[in-house]
Amino acid sequence: HWLLHHGLGGRLDMRFNSDAAGANAGFAGISFNSANLDSNGGDILAYGQSDVANGFASGYASGIRLDAVTVATGGGNLLLRGSSTGADAGLGDAGVVVSGGSLDAGGGSIRIVGNGEQAVDGVRIATGALQAGAGGIDIRGLASGTGSGIVLSANPITTSGGDIFLDGRGGAAGVSVSYASFDSGGGDIVVHGEGDTGNGVDLYGSIDSGGGQVSLDGSSTQAEGLAFQAGYSGGILSAGGDIFLSGVGATGGARLVGNGYGTTTLDSGGGEIGIYGSASGAAAVGVTLSQLPVLSGVGNITVVGLS
Repeated sequence: HWLLHHGLGGRLDMRFNSDAAGANAGFAGISFNSANLDSNGGDILAYGQSDVANGFASGYASGIRLDAVTVATGGGNLLLRGSSTGADAGLGDAGVVVSGGSLDAGGGSIRIVGNGEQAVDGVRIATGALQAGAGGIDIRGLASGTGSGIVLSANPITTSGGDIFLDGRGGAAGVSVSYASFDSGGGDIVVHGEGDTGNGVDLYGSIDSGGGQVSLDGSSTQAEGLAFQAGYSGGILSAGGDIFLSGVGATGGARLVGNGYGTTTLDSGGGEIGIYGSASGAAAVGVTLSQLPVLSGVGNITVVGLS
């Protein structure tokens, strides 16, 4: 059930309400391929069961799938909430899949929620830019089977002062990020992940909060709690905001690695830095720091490792 509402000023609200009557869970996904969605300031909302606050578009493969789709809201909010039963899933399916294209909310917000069962991930994003305004970017993924909570490869991920929040929990990795740069323009950047066979948080890229707080917090029952590897330049920068990095795992607690071929630092610009790591496995290390200078200006630096 698609509802499009066009206002006199050219604003177009788009509501894609899957399984509106709540009668076809698992067989009522939402899919777009090679499309342009432009709301000119209106909201674009994809959900299910006529419940914009809690309803999921649900499919046997992917709940919501956008392939080579350009989404622009011009300041409106973007919501994608989908779930997969995993009953007919293939490689790359998830509760919410965004492959190619870009998501641009202008001054609005982006909220993505994805749940996956069996071997399906919660949220999979492999696209160009993710851009939002003061409303921020909020991505939450849950994989109740053997999948990962969030698998993200998008560059750049930016907000103009809004927070960036990722929360992933999965039977494999909690949050897995590759080749991505985060820039919040003063907002907080928070990444929380809980994994089982994979790392709690596995992040390859760069982070710049522009004054906001940075928090990376991961835990894993069988692998590393937090694994961060910087890209070619940047590292983790906060311009005065506090930086908190924490990992609890079996094979390692918190592992922080710079890039030996570029210029990378962990620099709070005057804020406090706290690094905590705990590893339970034999010969595992609580905190590992390699090729990543730690700088705080006048801020305190605390490093605690347990193994």
